Amino acid sequence: MPVALVVTPPGPGGIAVIQVVGRDAAKAVQAKFSRPLPKPGELAVGRLVDEVVVRVIPARESLVKEFTVEVACHGGAAPEAVIAALGLKRIDFEGHLDRAVAARTIDRLRAEALLALPRALTGLGARVLQDQADGVLARAVKHGLKGLLATAPLGFALTL
Repeated sequence: MPVALVVTPPGPGGIAVIQVVGRDAAKAVQAKFSRPLPKPGELAVGRLVDEVVVRVIPARESLVKEFTVEVACHGGAAPEAVIAALGLKRIDFEGHLDRAVAARTIDRLRAEALLALPRALTGLGARVLQDQADGVLARAVKHGLKGLLATAPLGFALTL
């Protein structure tokens, strides 16, 4: 069963973006969307409660490596109406990242950085968190562990 999450910040806004994620995401959206779903890389404008723009994201390009249909709609209460019309369970961004970690498509360091990024207080903090979200810290830790393992005596219990 696919799930839905609002990926734009909460609060008043002109546009909200909902991601419907899961194996049957296309089926769930197509059942309520007024037009055929677009091909990946294309957009379709149609109705789903109100006028929306739909985009298909193949699994290989998705954060959680699952098929995703993105629905851009009006802000305010519209996202909740769209999710209700689709009959889907809503998850939050943290739940979405937990799915990605469980699927091993991102590591916990990257997930934590993605969660902290919107709360960065300075430009430098945001840049550091963005680097971490891009995997810089995870690669450095992995490289450091490989170095430790290479110099550890036989029988040492440190593994990746």
